[in-house]
Amino acid sequence: MSEETLSTRSRTLFGLVGAGVIAAAAAFVAVGSMPSHAGSTYYDATFGRAGQGLDPGKSDVKIRGIAVGTVERLKLDDDGRVTVRLRVDKGVRIADTAVATVEPVSVFGPKDIGLDLGAHELSGPYLKDGGTITKTNDPQELSDTAWPTYRLTKAINPDDVATILHTFGAGLSGQGPALRRTIDNGAIVVDATHRNRAAIQSLLNDINGLSGTFESRGDTITGFATDFNRLSEVINARPDKVSRLLDESARLGDTVGTNLQRHGRNLGTIIDTGGAIVSVVDDQRRNIPVLLDSLNGFFGLLAQIIRIPGPEGTLIAQARDDLPLDMCQIFIDVCPVKPKATAFDVPLPGAGGARKTGGAATGARP
Repeated sequence: MSEETLSTRSRTLFGLVGAGVIAAAAAFVAVGSMPSHAGSTYYDATFGRAGQGLDPGKSDVKIRGIAVGTVERLKLDDDGRVTVRLRVDKGVRIADTAVATVEPVSVFGPKDIGLDLGAHELSGPYLKDGGTITKTNDPQELSDTAWPTYRLTKAINPDDVATILHTFGAGLSGQGPALRRTIDNGAIVVDATHRNRAAIQSLLNDINGLSGTFESRGDTITGFATDFNRLSEVINARPDKVSRLLDESARLGDTVGTNLQRHGRNLGTIIDTGGAIVSVVDDQRRNIPVLLDSLNGFFGLLAQIIRIPGPEGTLIAQARDDLPLDMCQIFIDVCPVKPKATAFDVPLPGAGGARKTGGAATGARP
């Protein structure tokens, strides 16, 4: 055997041994890196469509955002629906109320399967291995939203849009200062609303409570609306009377406004005087009950003096006194100018004039 032959055979042997070692190492690494699915359970879920990005072995099965398994395989059924085989890790139980939803990770990215375990999450019953999740939600694709928008924009005539924009621009031409004032006023309103947000919230709460009150009095509100409808029918049947009433109301309002404008100073004086009277009454409020009791006793005694009843319903005597209509003749000290004749100077009716007898006028008031 030559040195060259031995060298070639040795190289071939070493090469084969090395290749075998590398292959064995690769197989060992591959087997060791493959996850163990011992104890996993499998479930089926049928969707109207799987959508792009739902890939077997890559898409996760998640519960509340936590990956608990993967999508095992996808199968197109005869009816056009898609059956998805789910693998769930050992120890995770799927309730019979679970809902499977295809959820996108991003707009154009991959998709996962999200499980909402439902009301029986803690109490069960639970699906057995190989069971079917009956409640599913199909994925929402971007095209589902874009397609109606596309049809809407397709139905719009560009010339109409150009005409609208041109007309709008022509209408706003030269209105820059007005627009600026509008924007400034809007900003003021927004700022005021923000400053008073607590009061607005309180108002909304009160309105909410008021709605509850209205709810409990629905019959009353309905009756009021019915009565108002009847009243409106009567009003519509007599438009001439309604027009006259409105005219008279307008005339009355004009008269009141004119008088207030002409005599506003006098009205102010009356209000000021009334305020002073109220102030005096307030200062003397402790004495008012005493005054009322005194007046009550006085007029009660006066009533007893004016009429003296007799036996068997007869009247022995009765005092009579007529008072003038001029209040200044009765309350002399109230008026600033003393009247020429007071209630005490006016002769009684039927006295036949003032006659003096012994220096006293007959028929005159004592």
